[in-house]
Amino acid sequence: MKNHIEEKILKVLSKNRDGVTIADISRHIGVHRNTVSKYIFGLVKEGTVNQRRIGVVSLCYLSTSTKPVKEKEFLEKLKRKIK
Repeated sequence: MKNHIEEKILKVLSKNRDGVTIADISRHIGVHRNTVSKYIFGLVKEGTVNQRRIGVVSLCYLSTSTKPVKEKEFLEKLKRKIK
């Protein structure tokens, strides 16, 4: 049985099939990023979540989300978000 933080993380990931950063998950669910990291590590270990490194950013996504993320598109979205 998942606890409430894991459930919230999985809900955020299910709405963001292209992947989302730990910092973004943290902002969405109102939990410190270190706490999110701890739970992501466990979810990765059990195979529920995957992580992919793109430059300096690590994207988290559900293991069932097999849509590949194109690095160039992601970086463009990230740049727009920062501005």
